[in-house]
Amino acid sequence: MAIARRIDAETVSLEIQNSIDAVDAYFKRRELNRTYRKYELDPQAAEQRHQERLKRNVEELYQKTLQSDVTRTLNWLLQELAGPSLAYQYSSEHQKLLNSKLDQRLSPEDLKLIRLTDGGGKIKTLVFTANDGKVLDVAWPFALQAPQFAVYRKQFENARDTLLHEAESRSEISYESRQRLRESVVAIMVALEAAYPRDARRGDGFSRYASYYASKRFLQGLWGSVQRATTVKDLSVFSGRLRFQGDSLVALLQHMYGSGLEFATPEHGGEGVYRKLFHGMRNLYIHVGMEKSETAATGYDSADSRAH
Repeated sequence: MAIARRIDAETVSLEIQNSIDAVDAYFKRRELNRTYRKYELDPQAAEQRHQERLKRNVEELYQKTLQSDVTRTLNWLLQELAGPSLAYQYSSEHQKLLNSKLDQRLSPEDLKLIRLTDGGGKIKTLVFTANDGKVLDVAWPFALQAPQFAVYRKQFENARDTLLHEAESRSEISYESRQRLRESVVAIMVALEAAYPRDARRGDGFSRYASYYASKRFLQGLWGSVQRATTVKDLSVFSGRLRFQGDSLVALLQHMYGSGLEFATPEHGGEGVYRKLFHGMRNLYIHVGMEKSETAATGYDSADSRAH
C-alpha cells in the first residue's frame, strides 16, 4: 500500500509539473509569436533583413543571382558603391579607381545594350540607352512592326518628335503636345486589343499569345515613359545631357552617381552585358569592403597600392 501511495503521489506530482510546463510553454510561444510578428511588421526590421539578404546574394550566392535578371542587384550595388567610401575614390578629384586594374572596359556595343532610367518611379520612368541618352526612342517589338500598326507608329513618332522639339527649342511643352503624345499611345493599345481579341488569343496557340503579351508589356512600359515625359519638370533630360560619353565601368558609375540615374531592365539580348556589369561592380564592392576593413585595422589607406 505504501508503494502504491508513493507511485500515486509521484503521478500527481508529474501531472502538476506537466501542467506547469505546458502553461509555461504556452506563454513562451505567445511571447515568441509576439516578437516574431513585431519583427515582421516593423518596416525597419524588414528592410534590414532585405538588405542582409541582398548583401549575402552578392558576396556568397552570386552564382545563383546570375541565373535571373540582375537589374535589381545592380541598383543595390550602385547604391552601395555610391556611399561615402567609393564616392571619394571615384570622384573626379581623386579617381583612385578610374583606369585602374579594377576598372572594367565597356565597348560601344556594350553601351548600346545598357539601359538607364531617371528613376522617376516603378511605373513612370524615362528609359534610354547609355550611349545616346535619347528618351522615348522606342524599338518596336516584332508584333507591332506589322503593317496594320504602321499608322499608329507614325502617329506616336510624330507626336514624340513635336514634344522633343518644343522641349529643346522653347524650354516648355504645350498642353496640346502632351495630350497628343498620350493619345497616340492609347491608340496603339486599342489597336493591339482589336488585332488580338481574347478568344483568338486563347485559341491560336502559344506563339500568338506570346506576341500579344510581349507587345502589351512593351506598351505598358511606353505609357509609363510618356506619363513621366509629360509631367517631368526638368526639361533638360530631353537635351541628351544624360548620355554617357566614357568607356569604362567606373566612369559609368561616376556619370550615374552624378546624374541620379539607375539601371533599367535590359531588353532581350542585353542580359550578357548586365552579367558583365555585375561581375565588375561586385569586384569593386568586394575591393572597397576589403579596403575599409584594412583601413579600420591599420589606419593606412592602401587603395593606391592595390588599384594601380
